[in-house]
Amino acid sequence: MDKVLTYEVKEEDMADTAGGVVSLLLKNHLHVTGHEISRAKFAPGGITASGRPIRVSERAKVGDVIRVTLPETQDGARILPEDAPIDILYEDEDLIALNKRAGEVVHPSPGHYTGTLANFVAGYFQKEGIATAPRITGRLDKETSGVILFAKNRAAAARLIRERNKNESGRTYFALVEGTFPAGKKEGTLTGNMEKAPDVLMLRRMTQEGGVPATTRYRVLEETERTWDDGTGRKIPGASLLVVTIDTGRTHQIRLHMASVGHPIVHDTLYGFGAVQEGHVVSMPDGTRRALLHAGIMTFTQPFTGRRLSLHAPLPEDFAAVLTMAGLPIPNV
Repeated sequence: MDKVLTYEVKEEDMADTAGGVVSLLLKNHLHVTGHEISRAKFAPGGITASGRPIRVSERAKVGDVIRVTLPETQDGARILPEDAPIDILYEDEDLIALNKRAGEVVHPSPGHYTGTLANFVAGYFQKEGIATAPRITGRLDKETSGVILFAKNRAAAARLIRERNKNESGRTYFALVEGTFPAGKKEGTLTGNMEKAPDVLMLRRMTQEGGVPATTRYRVLEETERTWDDGTGRKIPGASLLVVTIDTGRTHQIRLHMASVGHPIVHDTLYGFGAVQEGHVVSMPDGTRRALLHAGIMTFTQPFTGRRLSLHAPLPEDFAAVLTMAGLPIPNV
């Protein structure tokens, strides 16, 4: 579905658009990129002023309604629609936000083209008569639950990704980690470079040379020093419920950073107690138990209305159950 933007030219616009030059009106007031303008030129009725075709080098008059059509394209392989339940937190004409369940894979990959959240969103679009394919604007690990966004058009996706890359949007995570933090370390910033572990599919590791930089910020929300049973028969000396934000979105970043300082996420089979460090590591090897990490809050700007949105995903039952085992209160996300 093509995205159509309109804007009525005002007298005060003349000063910053060289007297109403259409290309400047589009960039300054509709925030259309040069690439989008180039594509719109070749779309049927791509750029008009009060219904008449107009070149971007021409000048519009005060009172003209500029209309630009941003054509939709299907990039790459088509996502196969599947009928499966999805938990919708928010939806408008440009995007849909879901509460992702732990264990769901977000997007198709080679050899794994079905059974993903993207397939389920495509099935929902098909059932609702929404003529577009879901566009992924950010990912979560298979084990991580919480808020995730899909765009309904190319223009919305591009704007949401730009906002994320400029750190103007972000997620707040809740993580249950082993142990407690000493006084003076109840909040802090973890930095360090990460890289793929050699010969181990999926695994990441910290490195002193090369890799990519990663920054994680944490704050202790609740803690307990008592030894508790995590449900597997293993006794854990203390636990801390953290609020976590990230400045960089690296694969397994929070999980690896917390493990690197001696506080692995509870039930993390990749970086925690008894983790497999060679061969092909498997996320959620028993099919149910997972690293207790939840993207509880996502804050971002609606790409066309400018409305600031803050979406909340309640803590899942499995996470809440382990908090109760540890003797910690369940936060109101």
